[in-house]
Amino acid sequence: MIGIVVGEATRASVSVMTESALPTGIFLEIIDVENKLGVVEKTVIESRSMDAVSSFDDASSARKIPGMNPRDTKFISIVKILGEIDELKRGVANVPEIPIRPGTGVKFADTEVLKTIFSPTQEEYAQIATLKGSVDVPVKINLDRMISRHSAILSMTGQGKSTLVAAKLIEIAKKAGTAVVYDIHGEMSSLKIKNLQTLIPVINPMYLNGDELCEILEIRTDASLQRDCLRNAFHRTAKGNGKGKEFWSRLKSNLMGEPDQITKVSNKIDNAVRYSSAIINPNVGNPLYRLKEGVINILDMSGLTEKQAKIVVSFYANRLFQDRKKAMKSKELAILKEAHLQVLEEAHVFCDGTKSKTERIFSKIVREGRKMGLGFLLVSQRVRNLSPDILSQISSWSVGKLINQSDLDVIENASEFVSPEIKEQIKYLNVGEFLLAGEFVSISAIVRTTYIEKAIGNDQSIVSQWRKHYEESLQKIKDDS
Repeated sequence: MIGIVVGEATRASVSVMTESALPTGIFLEIIDVENKLGVVEKTVIESRSMDAVSSFDDASSARKIPGMNPRDTKFISIVKILGEIDELKRGVANVPEIPIRPGTGVKFADTEVLKTIFSPTQEEYAQIATLKGSVDVPVKINLDRMISRHSAILSMTGQGKSTLVAAKLIEIAKKAGTAVVYDIHGEMSSLKIKNLQTLIPVINPMYLNGDELCEILEIRTDASLQRDCLRNAFHRTAKGNGKGKEFWSRLKSNLMGEPDQITKVSNKIDNAVRYSSAIINPNVGNPLYRLKEGVINILDMSGLTEKQAKIVVSFYANRLFQDRKKAMKSKELAILKEAHLQVLEEAHVFCDGTKSKTERIFSKIVREGRKMGLGFLLVSQRVRNLSPDILSQISSWSVGKLINQSDLDVIENASEFVSPEIKEQIKYLNVGEFLLAGEFVSISAIVRTTYIEKAIGNDQSIVSQWRKHYEESLQKIKDDS
């Protein structure tokens, strides 16, 4: 026994006086008729002698007392009651009907009990982390619920979001699942997964509308005459006849308007042919045919501008949504015949509450996708900039360190699983630590993503790059002399 329930107890929480201070996130077993599991949400250390001081001189005189007299110091932990252990082992989390009686003993939760609760053996569960404070306890999530109910990974930059994304993709790959990842920074292609393919997203301009083509060719939104010139030419161009350079030449021949506007738009088309042929290619067919089932499909968009990335994301997301609708009618009509997950990094860029075309598409996905086997995982470090409509549809949460109060308030309002006490804990999470909450876990827990050997998305070592460049320069001078 390491503690005793003291003071007023409720059905939801108790105060526990312990022999020493307990860290937050530690699981405890409350020794009752039907043993309960609890988690430490807050710990307070009090000293009678130090509480009584009224000046600096008094504090200087009394400061050694807590270390000399064990009775002077008390350790109080606020423990949230998670449910009866036997029920939790079956995946049922019910708050007890009657509060815990003061005087009840408390001990550290047994490792085997925690493994039973956090590491179910059913096929749909997959390990993505270990329990904070109990590294021997693997933490698994329910992939069925994560994909069908939608999820989010949210934290400040540099806290391990990419590592957690990688952990989930690795487990999906192990299950021969399908994912489409909008890889904004080109980090995910380095994952060591056997069934992974990296694609440079290519769009056939004949599949676009006039406004999308203007964005792809980077014609400014305030250049209304150029945009009108291109849109009109695009509508006059017979999309179905001819391919490759014939499409571009026909498009240029259909340009009409002021000569200087025609010249500027013509130059934009020439630049696209010259510099952007890797992503704009009239020769390709439906790009969805390049995606494979049972594979992690990485769309490397690191070479795109933000405007181009928005066009690419909306293009793929919308067509994948339409493809899933076909699959629900008949798998023979669809390109991707089975359920899959779409992963959107830097989600605040695409779903920022402005009702943009990209946001409207993902709003449809989160509202209707769960009925069609189309899952959505959004990843972001700017929670306050995310669409409230989309966040309201998220059912499973992976939250790393956040200190901005607006970000924390958004999560608390969007998720029933994040209480004021948990919100306070989020501020003090370490790198690689995440709160898992929602429908993909039976009970909320703080975990560490330590089981991935090599994290991706780490900050580059600038100093080591300088040193390497300096050493190479010196060697070159020696070789030339």
